[in-house]
Amino acid sequence: MKAFTLTLLFFLSSSVLSSELEMFSPMLLCKKTEAGHRYPYEYFARFYLKNISEKNIRVLSGVNKSMFFKNSDNENELHFSTLKGGTINDIPVIPSVVELKLVELRTGEAVYIETRFGSKRLLEEVNFIYNIGDDFDGRFGYWVGRVSLNNVRLTRPKRCKT
Repeated sequence: MKAFTLTLLFFLSSSVLSSELEMFSPMLLCKKTEAGHRYPYEYFARFYLKNISEKNIRVLSGVNKSMFFKNSDNENELHFSTLKGGTINDIPVIPSVVELKLVELRTGEAVYIETRFGSKRLLEEVNFIYNIGDDFDGRFGYWVGRVSLNNVRLTRPKRCKT
């Protein structure tokens, strides 16, 4: 019963978060790199996040980290995230607001999110996941959660195959 309750709470909290922001207009571009390059494929990924709630939302548009992997269903996932808090000599290191690229979205407004990354594999279809955690103890007041868009296909795949 406890596991069921926790699972139900997780899905309810996820649906609340995902009902505040909507991901749309994804693009995944690819180009082959020169022979001998560490990664044979270079990618450019972008999408828009729209505030579909009734309140203003602060979002992070400074995606400094992206990573992809295969999930348990053998689907490619591309995660968009940002800087993590770190320490030096046990002293917390906090990024500037400029690095985080905070944007205040009013209802109906959108922000552009983009990233570049290299891969050893040709990715013809991926799930985009904008996944932002609260790494700075609420200091910046930005939206925390996860929004995803499944089955994003490679835009102009011929450019990457030739």
